[in-house]
Parts: sequence; structure tokens; C-alpha cells
Amino acid sequence: MTVTALQRLSKTKTRVTIDETDTLVLSPSDVARYDLQEGEEIPEDTWNELWKELRSRALRKSGMLLQDMDYSVKGLSDKLKKAGFPQQIIDGVVEDLIDAGYLDDRRFAAAYLRSHIESRSLLRVKMDLRAKGISDEILEETLNSLEEEEENAASKEEKQILRLLEKKHYDPDLPYEERQKILASISRKGYMPDAVYGAVERLKNGAKED
Repeated sequence: MTVTALQRLSKTKTRVTIDETDTLVLSPSDVARYDLQEGEEIPEDTWNELWKELRSRALRKSGMLLQDMDYSVKGLSDKLKKAGFPQQIIDGVVEDLIDAGYLDDRRFAAAYLRSHIESRSLLRVKMDLRAKGISDEILEETLNSLEEEEENAASKEEKQILRLLEKKHYDPDLPYEERQKILASISRKGYMPDAVYGAVERLKNGAKED
């Protein structure tokens, strides 16, 4: 392997081109430490030492990023690429993080959907996730899973409200004031009015608690 170009990007960064195709970004002190000189070959033991150090740095960088927030596979890969790590290093580190459970596109997609589905259109959320590298397959799986969760939660909540209505002896034939008093007491327990009135309608239509 031969250093074919050294390009100073800033006071702290130098782009090193290897064999005219591969690039990595190092500090000027790294360039001096590993004695990298334009037009000179890199000894195998020096290259192995440098590669091991870059991999260690990429893992540390990933740990710092993931400590602050969750990332998709593409999102973290892009961050490491921007930091100047070689693609081969990035691919290896990302694979290790996936195997260890630190990177999971399904988990990322589910969390993103829960956080943004109320404030953005579904189309916008889908576009955002695709831009973050989430596949259509994972996107659809996640949407279906969340829909099932919401349906199960709504069903569970309705059963709870029906039990409360029964406990408070709610009857559609009660005077309006008494009915409203019961419904208000149930709403104060944290149930949304739509859910309460939905349960009342089910009760009126003869729904029975399972």
C-alpha cells in the first residue's frame, strides 16, 4: 500500500489517499506518528497498527453518538463517514453494533413513528424514515405492529371503562344529570371523553364485557 496523496483539510485533519482510491482522515500528529509520506509505501505492521487504531476510534465515536440518541444503520454510517473513517472500517463496526443490539432499524423506526406520528403526516414520517435508510419492508412491519398495539390498547381501555360503568351502576335510562356525573368521574381517572362515550355507545348497543 502506497500513500499517493496527503491533503491538509484543516489544522486538525489531513486526508490520506491510499493507492489513489481509498481515503481516510487523520490528524497531522497521526501522519507523523505513522510516518506517512506521499509516494512512500506503508509497511504491513504499520498499516495493521493504524487499522486497529482506526477501528478502535470508530467504536468509541459510535459509543459517544449512541449515548446521546438512537441512530438508524444509515444514520450512524453517515456520521462515521463524515468523520473520515474508511468504509471498510465503518461496515465492520456497524455489523458488530448490530450483532450486539446497539443498532436496530426496527427499533429506531418504531421509536421515530411514536415520536412524530402525532405532529407530522404519515406520508412525511414515511419519507423521513426512508431518507434515514429504513427499508419499505421494515417500515410496513413497524406500521402494522403499531396499529395492532393501538387496537389492543383501545380494546383494553374500553373494557376498563365498561367495568367502571358497571361498578357505578350506569344506566342509559338514568336522569341526564346522574349520567353526566358518572361519566365525568370516569373521565377524571384519565380516560379521554371520546373513549368514555365510545364505551357508552357500546353499552347502549348491548355490548357485554368479555
